[in-house]
Amino acid sequence: MAFGRTIFLLLFLGCAGALPAWAEVALGLWRTAPDTNGRVMQVRAKPCGEELCVWVERVTDRRGIDKRSGAVGRRMVWDMAQQEDGSYRGKFWDPKVNRVFDTRLSVDGNRILLRPCDAQQCREMTWQRIR
Repeated sequence: MAFGRTIFLLLFLGCAGALPAWAEVALGLWRTAPDTNGRVMQVRAKPCGEELCVWVERVTDRRGIDKRSGAVGRRMVWDMAQQEDGSYRGKFWDPKVNRVFDTRLSVDGNRILLRPCDAQQCREMTWQRIR
């Protein structure tokens, strides 16, 4: 019986070592900065196969009171493939203008730095980790 548990433990540890590097860094619950209307989104970063995706879980005002929004449940970031420098590149949906942008995402401690770009310009957004 102990031999079977040892093999299981070794297989488990071997599989855990094969997880992508982002699994312990970018995954989790994040809070966006307030938009011009004072709305704040809580978004969750999860794996999508071998890539990273982010879904909107909640929208509140600055005081934390829930607001109705069609963005809840929608995928906001997808096709985020990790780059050699540790950042990610993929797509970002901006609910305020209802457009999709190419974006670069990087994690800096308890912050995500998002840089969506269109043909003319790029802008920067910062999200804070909730958990």
